[in-house]
Amino acid sequence: METRIRYGLPARITILAGFFTYIGADGSRAGEKAVFEVLLCSSCPISRLPDAKNGGRSQGQNNRGELMTSALRVTVALCAALFLCVAIQPAAAQNSKGHAYLFRGLAGVFSMGMDDLASKLEARGIETTVTGHNSWTSIVDQASAESRRNRGAPIIIIGHSLGADAAIQMAERLTALGTPPRLVVTFDPVGVNTVGPARGRFVNFFQSNNGYGKRLSTEKSFKGSLANLDLAGDRSLDHFNIDKSPRLHAEVVNRVRAIIA
Repeated sequence: METRIRYGLPARITILAGFFTYIGADGSRAGEKAVFEVLLCSSCPISRLPDAKNGGRSQGQNNRGELMTSALRVTVALCAALFLCVAIQPAAAQNSKGHAYLFRGLAGVFSMGMDDLASKLEARGIETTVTGHNSWTSIVDQASAESRRNRGAPIIIIGHSLGADAAIQMAERLTALGTPPRLVVTFDPVGVNTVGPARGRFVNFFQSNNGYGKRLSTEKSFKGSLANLDLAGDRSLDHFNIDKSPRLHAEVVNRVRAIIA
């Protein structure tokens, strides 16, 4: 029975790099077929591997100087190939600036400021998802998995009215999953006024005198930070346009940029 050596993808890349090093050194193409068999399959018989020290020729033909030269050539090729295996594969993950999830309020028609804000974030290279407040349960697991794939890329959650309630609930769930959000921005939450077991930075824009917005409080299990910003003195705002304020949008964008910088 032949003894076979098994190769993963990094090993195949390493062999390929070494193979081209041999060809470049002496012009020999001996052993090329065996090398490409290794690249195209997961294992290869030891007896069919090319002689790395002499382009496939008999080992007995090599003198001591040729052996040392070949060994040095192999070492350089291995280092270069292994560096490529480590450096190239995580490139996509390192490029991620994070993902912002924006939730509209009732019926998805009274919170169009979320769409406008999403466009401003996208213009700065941040991926966004805009959806209705009931959708958070269907995307929270995906958001957590995406952050893990991208080496802890920031999760940002923003919501208005019932969408603000959803943002708080999603933040608590993400924390339980081990991927807490970095920033949660709420505009006039209406039903949820307490933040439970969550981490991250919470900013609540609300009006205490418009009949809808609520100040947020925290439970003992809360491990993040919370800033309540009462805009009761701004008569240009109400519950139905607070999410559309260019001034508040600019503040949110600046807070997001501070996180991803």
